[in-house]
Amino acid sequence: MLESRNGRPKAQSGGVHPDSGSLRQVLSISIIGPFAARCGDAEIKLKTRKACAVLAYLALSETRQESRERLVGFLWSRSDEMKARTSLRQILHDIRQAFARAGFEGLHSGKLALALEADEMEVDLWQILQEADRFRAHPLLLNTPQLTDRLCEGLDDLDPSFRVWIIAKRQTILDRLLRSLNAGLASPNVAASVKQELAAAILNLDPTHEEACRYAMEARAVAGDVAGALRLYKALWDLLDQEYAMEPGPETQDLVARVKLGEFDRPSERTNLPATNGAAAASRNLPDDAATAAPALSAARPFPRIALLLAPFEMNGVGPDKLHLVSGFRHHLAACLVRFREWSVIDNGSASFSLPPGVVMSAQYSLDATAYQAGPKVNMVLTLRENTQGLYVWSESFELTLKGWFEAQQRVIRRLASSLNVQLSTERLMRLSAEPDVSLETYDRWLRGQALLVRFDPASWKRASKLFADATRDSPDFSPIHSSIVQMDNIEHFVHPGVKQDILKIRETLARAKTAVQLDPVDSRAHMCLGWSHMLAQNYDEAAPHMELARELNDNDPGTLVSTAAYWAFCGEAEKSVAQAREAMAMSIAPAPFQWGYYAIILFLSGDYAGALEAAEHAQDVIKTLPAWRAAALFHLGRREAAAKEARRFLYTIRTSWYGRGQPSDPAIVRWLLHAHPIRWRAQWESLRDGVAGASIPTDGIEPLIW
Repeated sequence: MLESRNGRPKAQSGGVHPDSGSLRQVLSISIIGPFAARCGDAEIKLKTRKACAVLAYLALSETRQESRERLVGFLWSRSDEMKARTSLRQILHDIRQAFARAGFEGLHSGKLALALEADEMEVDLWQILQEADRFRAHPLLLNTPQLTDRLCEGLDDLDPSFRVWIIAKRQTILDRLLRSLNAGLASPNVAASVKQELAAAILNLDPTHEEACRYAMEARAVAGDVAGALRLYKALWDLLDQEYAMEPGPETQDLVARVKLGEFDRPSERTNLPATNGAAAASRNLPDDAATAAPALSAARPFPRIALLLAPFEMNGVGPDKLHLVSGFRHHLAACLVRFREWSVIDNGSASFSLPPGVVMSAQYSLDATAYQAGPKVNMVLTLRENTQGLYVWSESFELTLKGWFEAQQRVIRRLASSLNVQLSTERLMRLSAEPDVSLETYDRWLRGQALLVRFDPASWKRASKLFADATRDSPDFSPIHSSIVQMDNIEHFVHPGVKQDILKIRETLARAKTAVQLDPVDSRAHMCLGWSHMLAQNYDEAAPHMELARELNDNDPGTLVSTAAYWAFCGEAEKSVAQAREAMAMSIAPAPFQWGYYAIILFLSGDYAGALEAAEHAQDVIKTLPAWRAAALFHLGRREAAAKEARRFLYTIRTSWYGRGQPSDPAIVRWLLHAHPIRWRAQWESLRDGVAGASIPTDGIEPLIW
């Protein structure tokens, strides 16, 4: 692979051969606010907004390259492919002409891909992110309220697919900026004057961030600007009251009382601003030079300091018609909790848990719950216990109803964060656990369908399909229901061996998956489902941006990371897939069986057959094709007798759970196996086929599935 001078890979597919030896001027691109570009002193004027969008997309890419197919899918998603490709060629012609007039020669295009010379670009957004990673606030962050909302301003109506990408990208960049700025605010190595700017930048991005507000208030009070401190408090109060019908937290109210009492009028008694204690608590372990070092844009995350064990909810006398409320509440509470980097959530299915060797956490807590039914009511009792000393930190009791569902969830998370000394802004909490704008009846149907979905039997799936269909008819704009249907369609042939994939159904599912992300562009699950729908339709390049967005939107969830790692594995990106999968497994602490299953397949496709075999041992056959992957790995390791034994076990297991129309003969089973996974490259597919054949399963005459 060709590399640029800074080590980033350059596009080489399709004949992209940039000449990095010639001297060229620096290209400056602004994608905050209206698009603008300059080369030296010359302004680059583009004829169309789509030309601006192409350059903005390339500028936002860390590799500064993209395939023509993906750009066509983003900007001409509703056009005929030939017409779309013609339009892209015209756009590129216009860009080259505009570049030539300004004296810039850094656009390199080939038959399949195009790229910008990364070393010759200055992009305002990347400069902002770099400064934030160094714990400094870029001037644009201080001067531009809601800065991320102005990313690619005026371009989000060009195409539905491009709109989805922009909205999701705005959210991921906001999350990243807040993480870096919060880390700086919490670091003991950052000067107080710099922290004041960091707090101001945070409040510009998230005006409900109480920790930043408190820091800014106290800084002004210490400086003698009591009126300024009170103005900050009033702005926070008014915002929380008007937008969320809430008040500032006790710490903030206590601070304003101290300001009014004149506690900060005596600077000799207040020589230092307070140490912050919140969202980036893990950053306290940064090295002494962290404030001046220039970390890479994708710096490794600090390992979570708190292990939060989520035990199965106990149910006493809960009727069958209420079970979905309890299981659904637990599932969605876990899905919300896992979004926070401040703790690591472990699904603790046993009464006891011990950390793996070498894993050190600062604290370990257990979140337990009991549900019991008294008459028509279901009541919940939650407790948080510190495991080392067995001390109960808090408890919460409430009636579990759909009407109070989200309020209860938000209250639990807020109390949990307070008990663990973690700061959560109101905006962040509401965004991650907000009540959807649908009727309670629709939400109840969706919960019932989700409960049926995880049973993985045809009768339950048929009932779930009816519930989802009824719900979409009544509430067609509720994205999670569309994603649930897409998820069912995408995994049906795995859950029910023998069911053949149907390209017409795959295309219908793909259309529904696109609807889901258009309805909720910042839903990680919707992007994940759309990515896998593209994979099954063999639109491998078009799947990539949605897999990347799914990871960026929920990059603290090991399940999301290992699933996107599997995408890269099926596309032949072994190094990238293994690195991401290892990150997911390390983050999990106690990986679930399905994560081990994905990991086994990823390692197999990378050629690590021994590693694949070891990972599969932990997977408990959670994926029904796993015994076949084990058999193939054993063959490639030269263990033919063990491979044949595992192959026989695979055939027997599938034969006894066959849902295909024909008889489960060995050829029928192996055809289903070799067509089940969306493996892009023939060489990888053949490694599975040859391993299975070597394990004595007949594969004669079977070719890859190509639509």
